[in-house]
Amino acid sequence: MAIIQRYAVFSALLAATVLLTACGGGGSGTVTASQPPPTSSPGDNFIGIDTTAGAFGLEYDAQYGLRQLNIAAANDSGLTGLGVRMAVVDTGIDASHTEFRGRRISGFNFGSTDSSGYLTDSDGHGTHVAAIMAANRDGLGMRGVAYDAALYAYKISSSTGVGGSTTTLPGVATDAAWTNVINQHSTDRIQVSNNSWGSSSTIDTISEGQLRATYQSSIPALVQAQQQGTIFVFAAGNSGDNNPSLTGAMPALITELKPQWLVTVAVDENLREPAFTDRCGMAADFCVTAPGVNIFSAEANNVTGYTTLSGTSMAAPHVAGVVALVLQQFPELTAAEVTNRVKVTSSLENLTGFFGCTMATCGDSSMRAIFGHGLVNAQAATSPIGTLIYTTDGNVKTTSGHAVGTTALMVPAGLGQQIARQLQRIDVAVFDSFDGATFRVTADKVFNTQQQHKIYPVGYSTASLTLHNAQSIAPFSKTITSQSGALPHHISFATNAFTAISATTWGDKAGLMAQPALMSDQAMQQFEWGLVQTDRLSVRPFTQFSQNNSGELMGAGINLSIKPISSVRAHLSIAKSQSYMASNINRFPQSTAVAVNVAEFGLEHDITPNVSVFARSRLTELGSTSASTQQWGIKGGQIFQHHLGVEFKVNQIKLAVGAYDPGQMKNTQIALLLPDSRTPEGRVNYKEQRFDVSQKTQVGVFLAAKANLHHGATSFGTVTFGIQQSPYESSKVGRASLTYTHQF
Repeated sequence: MAIIQRYAVFSALLAATVLLTACGGGGSGTVTASQPPPTSSPGDNFIGIDTTAGAFGLEYDAQYGLRQLNIAAANDSGLTGLGVRMAVVDTGIDASHTEFRGRRISGFNFGSTDSSGYLTDSDGHGTHVAAIMAANRDGLGMRGVAYDAALYAYKISSSTGVGGSTTTLPGVATDAAWTNVINQHSTDRIQVSNNSWGSSSTIDTISEGQLRATYQSSIPALVQAQQQGTIFVFAAGNSGDNNPSLTGAMPALITELKPQWLVTVAVDENLREPAFTDRCGMAADFCVTAPGVNIFSAEANNVTGYTTLSGTSMAAPHVAGVVALVLQQFPELTAAEVTNRVKVTSSLENLTGFFGCTMATCGDSSMRAIFGHGLVNAQAATSPIGTLIYTTDGNVKTTSGHAVGTTALMVPAGLGQQIARQLQRIDVAVFDSFDGATFRVTADKVFNTQQQHKIYPVGYSTASLTLHNAQSIAPFSKTITSQSGALPHHISFATNAFTAISATTWGDKAGLMAQPALMSDQAMQQFEWGLVQTDRLSVRPFTQFSQNNSGELMGAGINLSIKPISSVRAHLSIAKSQSYMASNINRFPQSTAVAVNVAEFGLEHDITPNVSVFARSRLTELGSTSASTQQWGIKGGQIFQHHLGVEFKVNQIKLAVGAYDPGQMKNTQIALLLPDSRTPEGRVNYKEQRFDVSQKTQVGVFLAAKANLHHGATSFGTVTFGIQQSPYESSKVGRASLTYTHQF
């Protein structure tokens, strides 16, 4: 259609049969492709590559509309329209053209007066439009926006009236005829329908009642197609009006159609409004902008030919192609959500109206009347709009999620570096706070793998639970021994199961062997009976209870001490108990009880009455705990620990120096339920992911001292001191403490 000067007036009135005219423009020139042959087959899904390299770059640059809409960024990330079903409601598609080589094009001929098939196109309009949408990426000529999409040719006429005349399009000329076309969308489960045609009347010339009466069967058919997932894209029209054609802008009055409908106005290569394009006007809420001037695309009936056409007919398929890319990226979103993404990521910036309007000079309202939401952007529409959220409550639109990049979730203490590489190889689903759209990031972007190692304190026991709980300065253990009853018994209080086991055997040296770094504190109470109590042999069974209000039984075991000679003592402890692991992924993790089997062996050798050496080794077998979305689970394994030291005694002063390790996990798995996908209803699907852990031995040295202050029979309290080298960074101090306690 020849370009019409802006504000040309159309006086055609709505009749029982609506006169329709295609929204395409005149062409100029025909060229034959001369680029090198393709290096890959059409239909390939090129994930993570440069889809414009070499000859593919020449092909891409030939169609400037692709560059304007940032199509390459989406294509390079693997979005090519693969699997998306797109209908071209037009004059057919010349399937013999090289741009459709190797493609299976389905369709139907709705042009009752046209005997030619839907895979022929005597006019050329439909072929040009279809190639803009989905021409092959083959290194030849040009390429489409969504070049891997499945095409359906719904032929409604063999002529569009290009050249200034008008023509009735038989396939949509009546309400009944258009209804048949729409129903075929439902039958074929079309996801994107491109309609580069429109009424000769604009939307402002008709009332809602008249429109519903004229299209009394078409409108319900459109609703049904939308309910099955079809998004309709229309050309606005080429009459230079302030409003689009009544068919393209129908949702302005038939509002139930609005959520899955887009009408498109045109701009040129310089993002200026051409004279011919209709404006958004009453359709601004669902109107967008795309390139539509001098668009280079396939020419029908010329196997390797190309031509340049202008019109909103050329703008609409750009938008339809972008919709297809968004559909491929977010198959979990509803069609209405996909449509909304295309709209809200469009921009009015850099657009200029025919009379020079810009955002700076005319403002938002005037620009929306011209361009609607603005120029569509494939990269923006397929990228996050809001904040990416990692959710643990099963809801993609959670209000308690963790923002990726600002909230680092926790891994069990000391294991971050052990599983860092594994986290880098695992993708997790995160969700756009804007609409719950799914994105995938590597798990190391979500979890804090650089957190500091937990270094459990090594030092003489303080005998002050209050001090330990407040400062976490040194392990607490206190034992009360009673000789009443048939058997002597001992009641020990400690901050963890490991220290409780050793409290009677080792006394205040129990704190010189740290509990495993993976574990956290939990107040324990141990009852121990002297079943055998001699100078050479001690056999003491025990039970452990939690010191919380429940006082539940936590474990049981036995301590054995043997003194083969006067200067040597050997200790063996075997227990089945429960310890606690800081397993919550939040910054302030909760503790989970873990069943443990503990075997501990130790030796003490008195070199002199004031000098002794001691060594202890511990094997802890871990039970299994269930993984959840918020707490790590353990799938068995072992922890090995070794301690070695020398103790010096001078009057009321004790000094110990030695080496310790925080524990090495071997043959262990930790697990967590990670978000994997979502349902269309917005519920998150989780998948259990296991991480193998096998740590190297790491050793630090320690110095600990304890002095009981007294004058004569008067006690002035106890001073303890401890300093530890970090077993993870030898040049750093891991912990240091100086405490004073006094019992009144």
